[in-house]
Amino acid sequence: PAEIIRRRGALNCERHATGIAPLDAKLSGGLPAGRSLYIVAPMESGKTSLAVFMAHNLMMNGLHVGGLFPDEGRDAASVRLGQIFGLERDLLERGDLETANRFAASLAGCSVDFMETDSEEATIDALLRRGAERSPKRVFANIVDSLQRGQLEAEKPGADLRLKVRANARACARGGGPRSIVIATAQANRSSYAAREEKDRVRPEAAGAESSEIEFAADVQLFLEAIPNSDIIRVTITKNR
Repeated sequence: PAEIIRRRGALNCERHATGIAPLDAKLSGGLPAGRSLYIVAPMESGKTSLAVFMAHNLMMNGLHVGGLFPDEGRDAASVRLGQIFGLERDLLERGDLETANRFAASLAGCSVDFMETDSEEATIDALLRRGAERSPKRVFANIVDSLQRGQLEAEKPGADLRLKVRANARACARGGGPRSIVIATAQANRSSYAAREEKDRVRPEAAGAESSEIEFAADVQLFLEAIPNSDIIRVTITKNR
């Protein structure tokens, strides 16, 4: 056990802030390397936006950030990232040249790699490998959006969805090794939010669609839910290892 602690010291257990102050406080300053954070929520609750926001904060603090976005696509993720830099959504979506140049200037000095989602190489395995290659000595982060839509290289056509999500959750939990931080999104089961009475809903920590492995594999799990008749999204930390 003492040697295990020595190795942890050699890996540098520095915390890397997500940019969300209450969450970082609960995480003793942020996420350490070798850990995974899963964001579970119903559709249109802000999962991707929150993941991209965290990615922005990590890259601005010097980490390489890779992204795989089989759910919304890397174009939409790029628009979200541009908005965080204060650029206008309509201009980003139109591919306005001046806006793109301003975006490039904002990203100067950052290391960020959003994979082409239509490529055969667009797998979780490839994303994790690329992160390790592009940041060979430092901590790096990867965004996987989502555990239901992502795939592994070993996945067989027509694979059972539950087994697929289970494998994806485990792969992201292992990450790219001890230098890797993985932030992944997951769709929530309808039973966690559709019932009118809260007592009839599945508990948020068990809300991940298709597999309980989502709950077990994560080091940190967040559950997002919209507050009725408002623009507020409530974020609950349902697991904090």
